[in-house]
Amino acid sequence: MTTFTAARAGVLKHAVPGVYYYASFAALPVLGLLQTRVLTSLLSQSAYGSLQLVIPVISWCVILGGLGTPQYLVRFYARDGNDLFWRGLAVALRATAVVSVVVFALAVAIDPGLDGYRPGRLIAALLASSILLAQVSAQVKALLRVQEQHLAYNLVVIVERLMILAGVTLVVWLWRARPIEGYLLGTSVATLAVLAPLAWPHLRRWGRLLAPPPGARVGDMLAFGAPVVGVMVLGELYGSLNRYVIGLAGLGTEAVARYVIGYVIATLGLQALYEPLMTYIHPRVFRAWEERGAAQARRMLERYLAVYAACGLVTGAVFLLTQPWLVRIVANASYVLDDATFAALVSSSFLLGFYRFLSTYYHLARRTGELALWYLVALVFNLAVAIAVVQRHGLFGVAAASAVSSGLLCGLVWWRGRRLVEGTPSGSA
Repeated sequence: MTTFTAARAGVLKHAVPGVYYYASFAALPVLGLLQTRVLTSLLSQSAYGSLQLVIPVISWCVILGGLGTPQYLVRFYARDGNDLFWRGLAVALRATAVVSVVVFALAVAIDPGLDGYRPGRLIAALLASSILLAQVSAQVKALLRVQEQHLAYNLVVIVERLMILAGVTLVVWLWRARPIEGYLLGTSVATLAVLAPLAWPHLRRWGRLLAPPPGARVGDMLAFGAPVVGVMVLGELYGSLNRYVIGLAGLGTEAVARYVIGYVIATLGLQALYEPLMTYIHPRVFRAWEERGAAQARRMLERYLAVYAACGLVTGAVFLLTQPWLVRIVANASYVLDDATFAALVSSSFLLGFYRFLSTYYHLARRTGELALWYLVALVFNLAVAIAVVQRHGLFGVAAASAVSSGLLCGLVWWRGRRLVEGTPSGSA
């Protein structure tokens, strides 16, 4: 009886944080959809579509400015410790400042003709501030993640999303004539409000950011980060370039808005499955690789991949059956996609979840350069097919191109990834 009681206590000890962990991750898609509901209510369909052509630019710049330092921290924290965070942050902020200057100049000089966008110093300053603050947020969350402070990580992410939701809602409501500027201002203020209390206890240490990190360490970061950045940028382009294909094909920003709503619903639903799993297992897989060898790391990864596959199939089926209802929660009936187009988007998102797991093989073997190559192949294939069929098949052609190219990406990554891990001695990466 004593043994049973102790076992039950052990299960509860891990189960309660686990329930909170997954429940908090499940809340993130809800917050994302709530923000979508607010924006589609405040903005016209055309203005919402225009906003969705600007938002991806911020993600691209944060990834480029980060130089792969968050991923470097996750990969080598077990070896180098907490000091690695400050070195990576110093490198990332310098690079992000350069990227922000470039974006600032382009925002002043170029008028893309979007509804609610006015070129000038105001939009440039708001873009630059959004990029810099998002970079700091990414670095802090990477530190919490690698320290396996999963509850704290989720708390920061949820509070940040809540603050962004409140800030964007208020500013866009007050500034409807300039929704893009309103979105950027609301996001910047909210992110700063979340980061300020986190930074305050470490204020004395922030002077370390002024001193350049050791050259050898920076070189190691860049060597590791360059292919990682390539992969991540390609990933962002993979998820967002299709909306530019739609716009350039002359289907209008209204069509962009409909496509984005369908994409958001499909993606957020499946991300609620694979993102918490990836966040939870990555430090454990890397530690197993260093301490117990490739076979143990591979078995651990494949167990979680099987869990995702089973849950993902059920989630995808539910979403396919309830798409009109889900769209009406976050927008209105004019945003509903036809069944075939939405099914293609769900299939693409499901397959990209597989890719996220399978790409871990390349991070273990430090062969992310090859991973970038496969991503580039899939992206080029996706764009080529989408451009070829968009005029004839419209949104369905673009969504189908995404689904087929996602399948191609998974096949290539799985085919090579296992062989790379099997051929790399543990700890040599």
